[in-house]
Amino acid sequence: MTRVIIGLVLLVWGATKLLTMTGIWDFTWLYAQPWTDYVLPSCALILGLKLLSTDSCHRNPQWNTKRLPAPDAYGRMRLSVSMGGDDYSFAGESFCGADVEAFMGGIRLDLRQATIDADVTLNIHTFMGGVELYLPDNINVKVSSKSFIGGVDNKTSRTQSPNVHTLFINAQNFMGGVSVKS
Repeated sequence: MTRVIIGLVLLVWGATKLLTMTGIWDFTWLYAQPWTDYVLPSCALILGLKLLSTDSCHRNPQWNTKRLPAPDAYGRMRLSVSMGGDDYSFAGESFCGADVEAFMGGIRLDLRQATIDADVTLNIHTFMGGVELYLPDNINVKVSSKSFIGGVDNKTSRTQSPNVHTLFINAQNFMGGVSVKS
């Protein structure tokens, strides 16, 4: 809401200045009033304090919580975002792998409560975007990546166990990245 107000104020101010400078409309009466000496600085001060206040600094992130898409014939899902942020959570659903694409945006994928009954592959492609993965503790993770000005941050510190299934992460990043967390 604050961004909209700031944008409108700047738009109106810029338009009046340009119209006055070009001689199309005369707004000099607007700038020669005593109220501009007190009201405008006061409004700027109040708006600055509002922007710096704690309630506006700790806003919820702007992630769109999305329903899981229908899997294809092999059980794999395709998750894609372009210039935004999408949040996908598995709550007991079966996970058989996915293709994830983030183009100038982000995807948060929470697999902590997913049912993983076999070894699965997760293919990730980012272009100036990112992917956050939250994985369960009962799975092995193997990461391979090809990145240009980006990379994969694997924060899972697990020893490979032969008794659990493996999640193979294939990441290709162009000025983007993948963060793998527990």
